Amino acid sequence: GFVWLTAAAATLVQKLGFFADPARPLWRRHGFWLIALSALLQLPRLGSFGLIDPWETHYGEVAREMLARDDWISLWWAQDGWFYSKPIANFWAQGLSFSALGVEWAPDRMIATVAAGRTPQPEWAARLPVFVLALVGQHVLYLGARRYVGRWAAFWGSLVLATTPYWYFLTRQSMADMSYVGPLTA
Repeated sequence: GFVWLTAAAATLVQKLGFFADPARPLWRRHGFWLIALSALLQLPRLGSFGLIDPWETHYGEVAREMLARDDWISLWWAQDGWFYSKPIANFWAQGLSFSALGVEWAPDRMIATVAAGRTPQPEWAARLPVFVLALVGQHVLYLGARRYVGRWAAFWGSLVLATTPYWYFLTRQSMADMSYVGPLTA
């Protein structure tokens, strides 16, 4: 579904005239294949395991509290009170992902949709914004490098980046690190 959405968005961008070479078909664009391969590498099992790092649960709870309190400015963490140790954009992205994907934010209801047979799991929804940020960073790296080293070298360089252990594991965790590293790479 994500690859189809990427193809549809690329077709729309092409019809609007934003590509430098609009006559080049989508299947001959290295950037499209970079996004497709990265999605196939990361997305299928993104939510198939629980939140493994203690900070993943911590950040997910801050995003859940943001939705439960209907306060998108004042970060709050459970009984400990205010939470100001990380930038807010990561929590906004998680909160939007929870809302858009239908994760229930009420206490003790986060996994109720899974028990009812609906997906995605809250883990998938928590990690999706991190994946998107990593994908944006990786694609912008490709776009910048292709001007200097060519399409093939930029494609392979960006694909290698996606498979390096640090990048690969940060893309699969709901951590504030990729929220910083992805845009910094871009």
